[in-house]
Amino acid sequence: MDDVFLIIVWTCITVATLIGIAAIILWSVSAKNMKKRREDMLNLQSGLKPGVQVLCANGIYGKVTAVDDDKVFVEIAAHTIVTVSRYAIQEIVE
Repeated sequence: MDDVFLIIVWTCITVATLIGIAAIILWSVSAKNMKKRREDMLNLQSGLKPGVQVLCANGIYGKVTAVDDDKVFVEIAAHTIVTVSRYAIQEIVE
């Protein structure tokens, strides 16, 4: 009976250790991806200037006409300018 209890305890310790190692690996991979996304977003934000073609998060393409602190004015059609959040710009279209 004592040997069975010892086996169960060591099995639980082994499983907990493996789960802990897996959690550390997933956390480090996630942190690396978040850092890369943050850098990409900063590069995108610094590239916003009048005349640049952009894609908004809602799928609308347009040309930036002006940039304010947190607002971007995007021309989506002739004489049609919409104001969007700076953070709604998904990518700069080349």
